[in-house]
Amino acid sequence: MVKRMRRIISLVAMLHCIAVISNAEAQLISSDSLQSFETLIDPEETSLSSFHSLTLENFGSQLQFLQDEFERIAFQHHDLRNTSWQDLLQIPLFNSLDVADVVRAHQMDSVTLEETSPVMHYYEGNHSSSRGMGLRLRTRMEIDPNVSSSQPYQSHYYHGSPVKTSTRVMLQDEHYVFAITEAKDAGEPLFFDHLSASFAINAPLTFGKVLSMSKLVLGDYSLSYGNGLLFANGFFRAPVSDLHSLVTSHSSGMRPYASISSFQYFRGAGLELTSGPVAVSGFYSDKEIDAKLDSLHEITYLSNTGYHRSAVELGRRNTSQTRLLGGNVAFTQSSDNYFLQLGLTGYSLHYENPVLKTDSNGATFFGENHRMISVNVVSVFWQCAFTGELARMISDVGNATAFSTSLLMRPIEQIELALNYRSLPRTYISPFGSTFGINTSDAQNENGWLLGAKIFLIPNACTLYSSMNIARSISPSRNEVQYADNRVGCKYEFATVPVVFSAELRNYGKGPLLSQLPDSISRNSLKLDCGIQFSRNVEVKLRAEFQKYHTEQIFSPQSGSLLGIKTNYFFQDGIRLSTGIAFFRTDSYSSRFYSNESDLPGAIPIVPLSGNGYRYFLLASYVIAERIRLTGRVAQTHSTPMASSNTSIGFQCDLSL
Repeated sequence: MVKRMRRIISLVAMLHCIAVISNAEAQLISSDSLQSFETLIDPEETSLSSFHSLTLENFGSQLQFLQDEFERIAFQHHDLRNTSWQDLLQIPLFNSLDVADVVRAHQMDSVTLEETSPVMHYYEGNHSSSRGMGLRLRTRMEIDPNVSSSQPYQSHYYHGSPVKTSTRVMLQDEHYVFAITEAKDAGEPLFFDHLSASFAINAPLTFGKVLSMSKLVLGDYSLSYGNGLLFANGFFRAPVSDLHSLVTSHSSGMRPYASISSFQYFRGAGLELTSGPVAVSGFYSDKEIDAKLDSLHEITYLSNTGYHRSAVELGRRNTSQTRLLGGNVAFTQSSDNYFLQLGLTGYSLHYENPVLKTDSNGATFFGENHRMISVNVVSVFWQCAFTGELARMISDVGNATAFSTSLLMRPIEQIELALNYRSLPRTYISPFGSTFGINTSDAQNENGWLLGAKIFLIPNACTLYSSMNIARSISPSRNEVQYADNRVGCKYEFATVPVVFSAELRNYGKGPLLSQLPDSISRNSLKLDCGIQFSRNVEVKLRAEFQKYHTEQIFSPQSGSLLGIKTNYFFQDGIRLSTGIAFFRTDSYSSRFYSNESDLPGAIPIVPLSGNGYRYFLLASYVIAERIRLTGRVAQTHSTPMASSNTSIGFQCDLSL
């Protein structure tokens, strides 16, 4: 019982850190809340499989949406004693069994906010008690001062300046939220290239005794249901170290879009009505898309990058349109001991211009109409959690059926097991789908399974984990290709000193299990991390990573290494300093590392490191009158054989009223 109480206290403390993040824009930010926030997504967990059917820019846009989505959840007023199953299941930090522990903790009077959160004394009051209308403004500007001399800008291939800007305004109270965002990427000539606005109702409006309007969204919104086979928020593909949280469904249904990213949003309206355990929602979207049209106004290429920098990209901007009509029916039952939700989702998608067939293998969409339907279940009972979704595509391309299911269970208190299976045909096309897997950013062309385990060897001190993820896909030449991603690692938290150490050995490759074929993705890697909390205001993180790999041109083993250090200083007068440096060596870009560094608040740095060199960063922030936070950052990469350095300078202002 003592072990379980410790675990519950730890989980509820994490939840409280989420709740105080939204208040952190108006008050001092503690190291504990920042640590939970910054370590949610770890860029160094990025593997080359993350870019299956995605570019680096697309993947970065997806991660930016996830970060903004995490903030959106944090901005909601969470009362820890009355938070529902559905609210908790949205939070990426938890898997389903963690949520069950937190829900059961509601009954325990001994678990109070003061006991669960060591950061409480930084605040005049807890966030759950703050009510009333609130305004949050964030504006950001970033630039590489050296990039203007590069070829795309000197030749005027890019029509805009190298300045990257974004602004978000959010007005919110207990019942309503209004958000408007703008963003301009480097090279784009339009300062409002991405512009979105959304209005939503947060709290139910009751009509009579049995009917209530639980959700209303006008303007831009996003959708996620089930295991992501129809609509996904992208978290299944996030670079995080805890695979058990990835196989858990974090779908949140229909919600306002408040991201500076252009990742997968809809424009129109959505409504959800609830009567008892049944919720019925409908949504409509009429949105312009980027496409290349031929002389007959038929689509020969669909662009999803969101970039409008060159004449070619500007020529594709908003040249066609899509109309989406769909809905969801959900039946939900829950108590302190169990949660059950059954859902039915469907939609019809129409392209204003017909899409021409450009793939003889039938793996991409063509035609004008695309329809999909799915059934899903989420069940959590005591120490067992099950999610599953069965989807059917009925399209001009043809018909196909896909399936994905996950199981988490804790047979004894010291062991947690995870199982995932997915069957995703090559001809299954889901424009807005993404699910857990190795190469499943588009929920297509993979049959595979995962078996994972955690062993809590010493409660709250030593955890061992391992996973085996194996999948098969069909190549464009119609050959079957096997992929494997296997991990084994440990995490140890010392009881007498504030030190956390972790180590992970990972084998990722294409071909037979544990093989290392001469291709651009197969590799073995060893990663070592150490975090030291010298005081409540000073923390240091160390990282070492080593890898061996093969290339298609060089059959002898190649290697790469990275050594890095990052420090955070938190001062009582509202000043935070963060700095770090990483030294790296790789033999090719295919063996690149990804920097794990502190960025401007709410930003996700996806910085590839290749060649021989080093990268450093320096970040400083200052809170004025508990309402304004100013943040500045500079980062620079020096490496060979690069002829010049890669520099990034950024400034951000956060205002909360």
